[in-house]
Amino acid sequence: MDRNFGVGLKHFLFEQNTPFLQGQIAATIQDQKAAYMDFLNIHSIEFNKGITNLDEGVLLSVVVNFSIPRAGSASIGVGSPTNL
Repeated sequence: MDRNFGVGLKHFLFEQNTPFLQGQIAATIQDQKAAYMDFLNIHSIEFNKGITNLDEGVLLSVVVNFSIPRAGSASIGVGSPTNL
């Protein structure tokens, strides 16, 4: 098992949800994609899609829209299932 595999979202668990944090997470996703899944095409990384102003500071959702050439496209989200 490779200890460096994955984005490590658990390390961001108690951080304040800010644009800086979102930038760090997006950069980590891109770095991991380049290291382990270079065959993917990431089209967008979206944060807090569908989250209301009341939840803005305490909730974080991440949606990665990607495609695999010759295999189609998909969207994977992490966060509240009602908002994805």
